[in-house]
Amino acid sequence: LALKPPASQRRALAELAECPQAELLLRLQELKVQRWERCVAANWHAVLNRFDDILAAFADPVRRAAPDAPSEELVCEVLRVVHQVVFLHQELKGAVDRLRDLLQCSELGVLLGALRCLAACPPSRHLQSGHQAALVERRLEVLACGGAPGVLGSTSFREACSSSEWCVGDFEFELPSSLGMEPSEPSVLKVRASEAPQDPETLQAQLLASHNVSEAFRPALLLQLRLWCRARSLEGRREVVAISLLAICNAVKHVGPGVLQQFLQKRPGLLSELCDLLQSLHMIGADAGVAALRATGAVLDSRFG
Repeated sequence: LALKPPASQRRALAELAECPQAELLLRLQELKVQRWERCVAANWHAVLNRFDDILAAFADPVRRAAPDAPSEELVCEVLRVVHQVVFLHQELKGAVDRLRDLLQCSELGVLLGALRCLAACPPSRHLQSGHQAALVERRLEVLACGGAPGVLGSTSFREACSSSEWCVGDFEFELPSSLGMEPSEPSVLKVRASEAPQDPETLQAQLLASHNVSEAFRPALLLQLRLWCRARSLEGRREVVAISLLAICNAVKHVGPGVLQQFLQKRPGLLSELCDLLQSLHMIGADAGVAALRATGAVLDSRFG
């Protein structure tokens, strides 16, 4: 027989589906799905439909500019709850197409949440075929490398997550040759770490004021800036490593096992690095630790699964 949720759970689900968006963030922040009794997955449908619309609004540049657009903080909470619900109800596959669209965002908290949810979903045709498959594969490749170029350089994942003395190198961003720049324009934007502000938006404004960067390439520049600025602190580097490992996990799981060989060519020590991370879970932070477990599981499944 199907389990009926307790009255308190039914009431909470109804409130999540119907409450004003201004109240939703607070309700989600107090919600711990893993402590709930298991019930029929269908009881979550109204809430998940609302979550789907919120994620779609954030992923759409036009809807995101609207006055009632969801905030980054709300989207991160939605992704956290979606991740818990998918784990509680394996029969729910998650809004894979919405999660795919969110990969094009540059907000690192949103990227981390979307990658975490995708890692909990079974392989999906939304990521393996269609006109966006190549775009998703390229995005996962960039995230797996920690940017283009990688903001962690040749540093191991373990060192990046555990050493407070490690310092990020100078910022670099290569401008695509198709920009049609003047010969006097540099092909690579560079900023010394010692001279850069901490805020990526401030640094972006400075670069755009002094360099001709096409509107089409500004999102890639902003992502690179956010990754680089986060990597300037130990806590931030752990987040960058978590994003990188989850991108590897999702590329291997959703794009195909052939991707693993490409990663091993670019990072020959990847398998030994994963072993080092698993032996140092107490030193690398929760997000990076979970991501290391996920990436290791995806690698093992692709090779022996």
